[in-house]
Amino acid sequence: MKRGFGGSIKTGLLAATVFSTALALAAPAAATIGEPVADSSGAIFRDAEWVTGSTNYAYLYGNAYAGAVMHAPAQPAPAGEVFYVHAEAALIWTGVTNDVVGMTLALPEGVTVSPSAATPVRCFITGTRSNAVPTRQTGECLANPSPSSGVQIPLGAITMFTGGPSVGGEIAHVFVPVISSRAVNGENVFVTVSVSDPAASPRDIVGDAPLTVAPGNPQTGGGALAAPSGKSFTWKGKRKAVVTWSPVPGAVGYRARLKVGMKWTKWSNLSDNGLKLTKLKRGKRYILQVQAVGDTGRGAISTWRFKTKR
Repeated sequence: MKRGFGGSIKTGLLAATVFSTALALAAPAAATIGEPVADSSGAIFRDAEWVTGSTNYAYLYGNAYAGAVMHAPAQPAPAGEVFYVHAEAALIWTGVTNDVVGMTLALPEGVTVSPSAATPVRCFITGTRSNAVPTRQTGECLANPSPSSGVQIPLGAITMFTGGPSVGGEIAHVFVPVISSRAVNGENVFVTVSVSDPAASPRDIVGDAPLTVAPGNPQTGGGALAAPSGKSFTWKGKRKAVVTWSPVPGAVGYRARLKVGMKWTKWSNLSDNGLKLTKLKRGKRYILQVQAVGDTGRGAISTWRFKTKR
């Protein structure tokens, strides 16, 4: 077996823990800045983690109002790394009704929507009094935007309710993964909410938030190294697996992390093009990310999904 597996590891993963999920579960970390990870209460975001811009509401009919709110992460991501922005559309009324609410996103120049298997667009519905704890989570509330930038990026439409299903109304929360090719200092990201009420034209409400992206660092990603490829899984029973991939030209090492449920492990440094996974749970789905590391930085990330045996 190639050097770099099992208890013979001398560098890379520390103390022969060999990237086990037991170590990973002890100290999980959010995958990406701004990713909606529920806390112990079930809330999928916390106000202190976001910068909120103008909050705008518009009168529709009767006692009904619609609103648009935009959030940018309070922790700036560096240029070249994926992070999430958070758009809200609200429908509020004391009566019982429903309406179709559409959402579009507008980003500063150089900031691009960047969905992937590891960082998908996420959508949740909360009641207006639910303290960010979802009442439903469904794919109907958005279209999956293709990689794009600029204005009028469609996020789809959703039928939202007031009164009955969620007393007082509902809020759609759309978390969109984006990446910036440059530093950004206070330029706004916008969400436009369109409501198909009985008026002659849909009502458009705009929310915005100032976005900050730190200057890129070649040590944080986006280098010239290729993404690892040629992966091979070799199962060692139902709870262990050896994973290898083809050596990446120019790499002096690798790093890897595993997604367990909704959270990622911390990145682990590897000295060779392979690792051993242990203490996997039967019949569970996992996502493994691997990145080559060179003298001048890190390359593109490979994302591999797998499911353990029952």
